[in-house]
This record gives sequence, structure tokens and C-alpha cells, in this order.
Amino acid sequence: MINFKNKKVLVLSPHPEDGEIGCGATIQKFLENKSKCWYAVFTKAEKSTKPPYKSDEQVKEMLKSTSIIGFEKSKILEKNWPVRTFSDHRQEILDYMISLKKKIKPDIVFCHSTHDNHQDHATITSEAIRAFKSCTILGYELPWNLFQFDSTFYVEISKQSADKKAKALSSYKSRSHRPYLQKERILQIMGHRGLQIEKKYAECFEVIRLINYL
Repeated sequence: MINFKNKKVLVLSPHPEDGEIGCGATIQKFLENKSKCWYAVFTKAEKSTKPPYKSDEQVKEMLKSTSIIGFEKSKILEKNWPVRTFSDHRQEILDYMISLKKKIKPDIVFCHSTHDNHQDHATITSEAIRAFKSCTILGYELPWNLFQFDSTFYVEISKQSADKKAKALSSYKSRSHRPYLQKERILQIMGHRGLQIEKKYAECFEVIRLINYL
């Protein structure tokens, strides 16, 4: 099993909001156990931020959301490749990830599932597998982008953590038209995963690589 204590954890969030949706409750568990957690976002998503919101609105929302989850502001790492063009910047992205590996030396890396069909998500995951092959890598789920998912690792989530995750994601006012950001939907996903392990709430991950924990 994975030990949540005193780990270095890196969340790869291709766009603002992805990381919180995928593992926002599990990260709380790491932080409660004195682990250090970083959040790397790869775009400011200016092209997908529509009026009346300003182009930098999602960055402001992300900073509020990640703060609610418990990330320290100094551990929010920002880059800005244009949305839906990540595949054109593979080498730059890989080089950046390698620099993060050298700087942070993470024990555990969270990224999208290998089955995620969004072009930016797929690029980040494929380059993460190359950059962090000596680390445990867990793939989180965004169900609306998945035709299949390897539900191989479950983390039981408290009601308090589930509610905090939903509250954090409510920070994305510029994205509130997206049904997956509704509190009801967020809790339903965690409730469904909890039902599968006979608990109230859970988050579920694809084990892409597991190092030193068995």
C-alpha cells in the first residue's frame, strides 16, 4: 500500500481545475500526514476563458481553489502553453518535467489516466511516464473523457475532505457552466467510487507505476 506520511507529491494539472477534480481529496490526506505537495499547471487557459471574464481569470480561480485544498502558494508552479497545442510542444514539456524531477525529487506523481482522450491530457501523461519513470505514477479520472478506466487503486475519503474538494472547485466561476463542476456531480463521482469499496466516498486511480511501496 502507499504510505501517505512525509512524501513528496507532485500533481500534474494540464489545465486549471484538472488536478483538483482528479485528486483534490487524496491530496488533503497527504497534507494531513505531513507530506509536501506541489501543483504544476501547464496553461493559463486564456483561449478557453470567455467574456465577461478576463483572460487571466482561471489562474486567479486556480490559486483560490488550490489554497482551499491546502497547497502552499509557493508550491504552485505555472507554465503557459496554449490549450489544445501541447502535442506541438512535447520536447519543451518533457524538459520542464525533467527539471521538476531534479528539483522536487517526487515520490509520487499524479497525472491523467492513460485512457484520457483529451489531447492535452494525453500529452502530459505520456511525457510524465517518460520523465518520472523512477517514481510512483497514479492516473486520475475525469469520467467524461474516458471510454475505459483501470480502477486499480482506491483512497477512502472523509465527508469533510469531499466537501472541501467541492468547495474548492466552486472557485471556478468562469467555468460554472460545465456540469462536471457542479457540487452534486463532484460528490456523485466520489460517492460512486465509495460504493465500490463499501465506503461513503473515495477517489480512484489507475496505477501506472508503483515503486517501493509493496
